[in-house]
Amino acid sequence: MEGSDEPPVLARSRAERYLAQAALRPPMEDERLPPGVDREAVDRQRWIALETALSVYRDLGLISAADADEWRRLAEAVARSEPKTASSESSPRARRLLDERIEEVEPVGEDETRDASRLMRGPYGRFMTALTVASLIGEVDARDAESWQERLADRVAGERAEEYRLERERTRFALPDLRRVLPGPATRPSGLTLVSAELYADACLLCWVRPYEPPDPAAAHAFRAPEIPDPVVEDDVGTEYLSVGGGGGTGMGATWHGSTVVLPTPPKVARELTVRFGDDRFVVDLREQGTRPPMR
Repeated sequence: MEGSDEPPVLARSRAERYLAQAALRPPMEDERLPPGVDREAVDRQRWIALETALSVYRDLGLISAADADEWRRLAEAVARSEPKTASSESSPRARRLLDERIEEVEPVGEDETRDASRLMRGPYGRFMTALTVASLIGEVDARDAESWQERLADRVAGERAEEYRLERERTRFALPDLRRVLPGPATRPSGLTLVSAELYADACLLCWVRPYEPPDPAAAHAFRAPEIPDPVVEDDVGTEYLSVGGGGGTGMGATWHGSTVVLPTPPKVARELTVRFGDDRFVVDLREQGTRPPMR
């Protein structure tokens, strides 16, 4: 109602959803923490995010002081709980809900799978919302969540499910066990810089930087990422490599920082890795380093 002091229902619901994510996420298993990140750092980040959100939502009138205290109490209780282990199970009620939601999902065409916003407005989005919320409050175990996501992908693919399942297996990676970091930088006239090559047990992570000129904020698609070709990677022993994804971003400065995952990790017998981003060619020396630069 116009002029009412009551917070909008939608805004309050969104605030509560964010607070649930910040306060109720169960402790992460140690083996699922990113390499080099300790639990204390994760806990500090979680509490900073929670306190910031509580302060802002109180100032906006979306929650009361009593609400904020209750969220803190819940967060403290969750923090004291033990991380879930492989023996943890999802609740029967969560399974029933997800079974109902996934039955609503129909196969879609290949073009439609590229339209994420359209997918999220339909049964696909309803299922993902249920899975996300149930996972956040501990009703669905992390390993079960991965299984549900596989089932969802099969539902969306329909008759192409087997083909897509094989493709997912072929391109699956986790980046466990960081083994070596081969530092750069090596820069090309185009401005593209290969910063480092990180060698993990199952893949190679190429970290790069390129010049970026922020567009006019008033323009359509003002924050669209710059185009960069997928790398073509070869070594001196004939290994077949596949670029399987990556990402990047900018703080609206003059550079765009990105990374690209390449499968598999180079074999131990390989001496040299050649990386091509379009016309830009880099060479990474995989041998034990002496006085040689590892990247050129």
